[in-house]
Amino acid sequence: MKETSGYQAVASQAEILVGRAKVVRLGAHSIALFRLGDEIIALDNRCPHMGFPLDRGTVKDGILTCHWHHARFDIGSGCAFDLFADDIPVFDTFCEDGRVFVSKTPKAVPGESYYGQRLKKGLEQNIGLVQSKSVIGLLESQTEFKEIVRQIARFGGANHENWNDGMTSLAVVTNLWPDLSDRTRIFALSYAARRLADNCADRPSRRDRNQLAGSTSSLLQLKRWFRDWLVVRQRDGAERTVLTAAAISPGSMKLNDLLFAGVSDRIFSNTGHTLDFFNKAFELLDFIGWEEAEGILPTLMPQASGARGGEEQSSWRSPVDLIEIIRSVEAELPSILSNRGKSEAPLDPDLEGILWGDNPATITELIAGEIARGVDVLAIAKQVCYTAAMRLARFPESNDIADWFNPVHTFNFSNAVYQSLKRGVTPDTVKAIFHAAMATYKDRFLNIPEAPLPGELNDFENLPEEPELLREQITGLLDHRQNLNAVTGAVAKYVRLRHPLGDLIDTLAIATLREDLDFHKIQVLEAGVSQARLWQGGPEEENIFVGITRHLAAHCPTRRGESRMTQIAVRLQRDEVIYDNAGK
Repeated sequence: MKETSGYQAVASQAEILVGRAKVVRLGAHSIALFRLGDEIIALDNRCPHMGFPLDRGTVKDGILTCHWHHARFDIGSGCAFDLFADDIPVFDTFCEDGRVFVSKTPKAVPGESYYGQRLKKGLEQNIGLVQSKSVIGLLESQTEFKEIVRQIARFGGANHENWNDGMTSLAVVTNLWPDLSDRTRIFALSYAARRLADNCADRPSRRDRNQLAGSTSSLLQLKRWFRDWLVVRQRDGAERTVLTAAAISPGSMKLNDLLFAGVSDRIFSNTGHTLDFFNKAFELLDFIGWEEAEGILPTLMPQASGARGGEEQSSWRSPVDLIEIIRSVEAELPSILSNRGKSEAPLDPDLEGILWGDNPATITELIAGEIARGVDVLAIAKQVCYTAAMRLARFPESNDIADWFNPVHTFNFSNAVYQSLKRGVTPDTVKAIFHAAMATYKDRFLNIPEAPLPGELNDFENLPEEPELLREQITGLLDHRQNLNAVTGAVAKYVRLRHPLGDLIDTLAIATLREDLDFHKIQVLEAGVSQARLWQGGPEEENIFVGITRHLAAHCPTRRGESRMTQIAVRLQRDEVIYDNAGK
């Protein structure tokens, strides 16, 4: 007699007829029993694609077809022939005394190892449903978040040449993670995995160029080489130099000056993306560990070596030659920093207004003067970031929708400059403050006329006071395309009443992730959260959140198709019946 512990008797053999499935309940599982010759097959009765009952499918020549989307499966193993559908969980069976016994657990026991392999397959095959189901499984199996991020990052580093929006999204999600609810975390991590897998789809694997084996070069020499390779756009030399530096002196604090010096030699290169991507790579490596640098840093080199800087664009040269202004102050920076005041001086209150103004020479002179007086460089960079955020908050609806890209790039770039300066203040990192200030100056015409801030409209009376109701109103307003002042007013009131910011961040995150939007939207949220927290309790904090929200609301709603597979994965995990309630 076969040992029956771990199995449950579910039916008699006579009940299971050829060509007709029998559905039984096994704990939390609905199981479909099929007769295949003399063998009884037990499968999870929900199609892994969208949950349609498989007992309503057709079996022919050992292939089970689900009629909803015509996904086909090997009935013996549960494996899908159509990869979009995912594999069906299969349960062991045996028959004894005319009864059918089914294992209480599937053959492939769900757990960290199982879901890790499923995530790998989902990334390789670029199947969003498999990615989302794997993310849910890993999180529910208590897999450390860092390990999930590391697995996705390793895949990205190995399977495409260029750092792209997927890797940036992964770093953004990592930074936002502490403020996200469990549900939003599923959508956030699935979003990053989906973007990264899409970047890698149909691309060749990256080929290592390796470090300079046996090199005895100093970091200072490697820094000179790196800058030279970028000037002549020599990707191979740049990559081997960086890998050598990372092997000699791993860590963001040690490599910050070397890498950001070269990246910022071209002013606001690739509309700020180059420096911003380097910063995101540093943040990601700080989280998953710098032992992963060899697989991550090379993906930055194609853009770094091929980037176009502001000096190559007419808008930076005319009608005012901003490049000449910037290069002039850059030449003075080593002397300014070495001779600056020793005591920490307060920030000039006129700096905010001058940064908002239309005289680039005055802007650079004042920033240089502030540094020379001994003002904290981070305080100056923070003020530049705030000015860039105000370009978003004051962005009028009379502009073209495509005009958002200018202040968005400037804001993300300015935040990246601030983050790089937290790692170290040198002439080659400080110079990027001037690049950010000039990019902000260039965006000034997009604030004509200036959109009013919620505090200026003073239209808070009809808004609720309770945090839950305000968040519901924010979400509801983003469901409709309408006057941007309505939703920014609700956000401003929420911040003004000092309600928990984490809940607001979560609300704005899920509102962003549900839409069919490019990565800039979630990146603006992450940069804005980082900057707003530097102004905790002040009107600046409120205004930064207004800028974040105004930018998001201008692009909502969309068809929301990209997040659909994640919604389906969540509902399947809850054992919801999707096929009877498709509009839910």
